[in-house]
Amino acid sequence: MESHVFNANAAKHYRDVLSGGQIDRYVFNAQDGNGLGSFFAPILKAIIPVAKTVGKTLFSFAKPAAKAAAREGIKGMATMATNSLVDKTVESIRHKRKRSKRKPYSKR
Repeated sequence: MESHVFNANAAKHYRDVLSGGQIDRYVFNAQDGNGLGSFFAPILKAIIPVAKTVGKTLFSFAKPAAKAAAREGIKGMATMATNSLVDKTVESIRHKRKRSKRKPYSKR
């Protein structure tokens, strides 16, 4: 294990932290050894380029289908909205006609 040599700057930071001062990242940056990153880094370096290539290929195949689905969805929503508007208009006209029935003309 490597021994740490204290300098004036490190001593100032420790004194500041111990006296209730602001915690500085410099004091706690003391990790030694190999972590999980050393295990996963080579695996990820090999997988990421392949995943990018596969993703770009799948996206290029899916793009026309997604555009067609979006067009059909927009057409369907527009048709549904138009039909709904027409139905409401027809119903309101029928409703108004039912109300405005005149009484038969009577002679005095």
